[in-house]
Amino acid sequence: MRPSYFQPVLSELTIKSRSKGLTEQGLARLGYKDTIILRPGFLAQAERTEKRAVEPIIRCISPPKYLHGAPLTHISPSYVFGAIGKISDQVEIPVAGVAAAAIKLGLLGSEKIPKEASPAVVNVPTKDGLPAGKFTLVNNAGLLQLARLKAK
Repeated sequence: MRPSYFQPVLSELTIKSRSKGLTEQGLARLGYKDTIILRPGFLAQAERTEKRAVEPIIRCISPPKYLHGAPLTHISPSYVFGAIGKISDQVEIPVAGVAAAAIKLGLLGSEKIPKEASPAVVNVPTKDGLPAGKFTLVNNAGLLQLARLKAK
């Protein structure tokens, strides 16, 4: 059986996901009084020069080679995620939205996060002699809600 074109990409995404999870657990175990983890989706309006691992997948689900009669030479990931983002708020968030939400979270602390942001408390168990910990998780949908909230 011939290896799939996507196998290295999927492998990289799996490794990144595991690494992020272990980092979150490690931060929770440091013993801070309040730990808030942000999990944004695809960062829209980010100016990058390097290619991202997910871009080959985006190219496969992207629109046809011609749009409105004009040939397309490059499909921006934000084009695809932006279209999907109209359906689900789990997919993308503008970089400025993550920044606005992060500032609000820092000022509020986990105890005062509005319920509209759907914060989740994650308990990290003791493992291999490492202490237990906990953190508050705010996903992409919650970050979007926080970014839209007016300052009080």
